[in-house]
Amino acid sequence: MKQRNLARAEEHSMEQVVASQTKEQKSNQQSEPGGKPKLHVVATRGSITDVKAPVVVVGGYKGIAPASALKALDDALLHWITRAGDHGMIGGGLGEVFFVPVLHKEIAARSIIVAGMGEYGKFNYNDLCYLGMNICYAVSALKLKSFASVLIGSGAGNLENEEAVKGLLSGFCDALHHVDPKERVEVFRLVEYDKDRYLEIVNILKDVIDKERIPNIDLTLTEEVVRAGKGKHAVVTPLAGRRPVVSSFVNRITIERGEEGYCFSALTNSAVVPVRKVDVQPFFTAGIATQLRKGESEESHEKFGLLLHKYIFPEDFERMIDDGKSLTLVVDKDTAALPWEMACYGPKGHRTYFGTDLKLTRQFRTMLSGAPGIAPPINKSLRVLVIADPATDGDLRLAGALREGEEVVKILTEYQQRLQGQLDIEIVSCLGPEECDPIKILALILNETFDIVHYSGHATFDADKPNNSGWVFSHEVTLSAREIFRARQVPRVVFANACFSAVTNGGQEPSVEQANRKLAGLAEAFFERGVQNYIGTGWAVDDAAAVQFAQVFYKQAMDGKLLGDSLADARRGIFSSGSTWGAYQHYGQSNARIVEES
Repeated sequence: MKQRNLARAEEHSMEQVVASQTKEQKSNQQSEPGGKPKLHVVATRGSITDVKAPVVVVGGYKGIAPASALKALDDALLHWITRAGDHGMIGGGLGEVFFVPVLHKEIAARSIIVAGMGEYGKFNYNDLCYLGMNICYAVSALKLKSFASVLIGSGAGNLENEEAVKGLLSGFCDALHHVDPKERVEVFRLVEYDKDRYLEIVNILKDVIDKERIPNIDLTLTEEVVRAGKGKHAVVTPLAGRRPVVSSFVNRITIERGEEGYCFSALTNSAVVPVRKVDVQPFFTAGIATQLRKGESEESHEKFGLLLHKYIFPEDFERMIDDGKSLTLVVDKDTAALPWEMACYGPKGHRTYFGTDLKLTRQFRTMLSGAPGIAPPINKSLRVLVIADPATDGDLRLAGALREGEEVVKILTEYQQRLQGQLDIEIVSCLGPEECDPIKILALILNETFDIVHYSGHATFDADKPNNSGWVFSHEVTLSAREIFRARQVPRVVFANACFSAVTNGGQEPSVEQANRKLAGLAEAFFERGVQNYIGTGWAVDDAAAVQFAQVFYKQAMDGKLLGDSLADARRGIFSSGSTWGAYQHYGQSNARIVEES
């Protein structure tokens, strides 16, 4: 216990040193009194998990699940880095450094620094120089004489290896000129796993050193090969027999509104795709969205889904996503307005739809920021709150919403009986206005903990005050995201078939783009309260199709399927029943589950 407390105290003090001294040193631009700095570079072939060093450094993009070297470290630490990112502890903003102590010898190094690379698709040479400088400041602040790092910023779609080597070393050089000579780093291990890339990097380093391409620093070079040790980190196979680490994140495309159209950037398992700009006219995007909403036939889905893809998506992005993997779109409030789930591509007769085939999930660029609530973990119990047709005013009553709520309760009750002894399921149902006293429901949510909240009824969105947006209980009463989830524990999943109709929109039926923006705004308000998965509808849906969708979704999810798979199955189930299948949008994580896989 004494040893653990000492380690924690050491961790706290080191983080304070990094935070304070890094800022102080960045602002100190005086010439160093200790002469030209020296740095010995050790080109190290092996896995970053096997390198013995006071600290190893890896880069990570903002809001992106760990991949490649960072994933290897995350796996060794039992996904602690992933969990820290989910809770907003690791931001990933450009130049940010986050210190992770290694307390139980899971890897050969004693600690890890996760260096923020900002948003993927935008990382450039100057960014790398800045990041390299901050890394060196952080290591110097810890009074460490050596550290190791992978070649941050290199790889498919990123900088060329030569440019990455120069950028990283230039950043180190800038930092070493401005730190106390007594605290200068002396040894830098540049780690590369792949044999061919390693040889290329060694040749680049020799050229940089021989031709003095990094001025005002004395660089020297040696080479080494590191093999797996005998500790906990040695669970991997020997160097010659290992395969490259395959990242777990899905294809990820960011779509932002530009001055005259959209800006696309992408991240796949193998490449970062820089920003592409596509000029479009709002008249056509709005018209395509309207046609998709009005479409009743599969022919209509195909015609305008194909048009949505061809008119807006960059041509090379089709080749990138055509690999059978899941797709995540990162959107802003403008680009969220389009029904991307209905976009399709591919040869006639074999169209690939984003929503049914690529299991499309949406995310916000800010969704991984810190949140006040914490979702309950998956365990041997499941608590569900079902709220359906809660409004007391006659013009707000929704018979279809009530039927949907009843069906959800029925399905969950069946699983409650089927899984008795395996999973403790508790269902709290509030069906109809008589059971939906807003004060009592607020007490339920704030006083108790639920894994899932299912809502079916009207919703409203206030663009000026998004946190006031929420679910309608009468013309005078709205339970907002701020009020509903003020609780410390928030649900893991919110399923809200929340209708933005003329009744709650000043008497005017919202357009498809308006309704989708309202859904995105409402979902974002819930994310700010800590909800990790929000499933909603972009427009008013057919009652019968909505019930069928809920049936398929909950049956698949309760069998342990991923949310992305469950939603894709539910969309396919009602594909022939008008446009309702395209209305369902999922903001969150496609690889999340409601219950463990059986």
